[in-house]
Amino acid sequence: MLNDYLSVLVTALFEHDGTVDRFVGDAILAVFGSPEPDPHQHENAVRAAAKMQSAVQALNERRRGRGLVNLASGYCDAAKALEVLISQTIHQRVWRIVNAVPRSISTKT
Repeated sequence: MLNDYLSVLVTALFEHDGTVDRFVGDAILAVFGSPEPDPHQHENAVRAAAKMQSAVQALNERRRGRGLVNLASGYCDAAKALEVLISQTIHQRVWRIVNAVPRSISTKT
């Protein structure tokens, strides 16, 4: 999911002559007007930001259309202090190394 998200953002940046300086988690530090000076760098930065927002909205719509949701948000919201919640799918892969208690949580769909 993160790769899909970053891909559409980077594409929007490149379309408006932005340069990726670094990735920080799910954020991108981008620069405009570098390494070559660009008299339109400010406009390009604003256009890229608007394009990035619309690209993420379109990506989210495609994911919803395929029945994919951001389960991580639901797990984070439901977790208590110092608690780690994992899905049944993850549990099937790591059951040998965890001491888990089944619990139902509500996730956004």
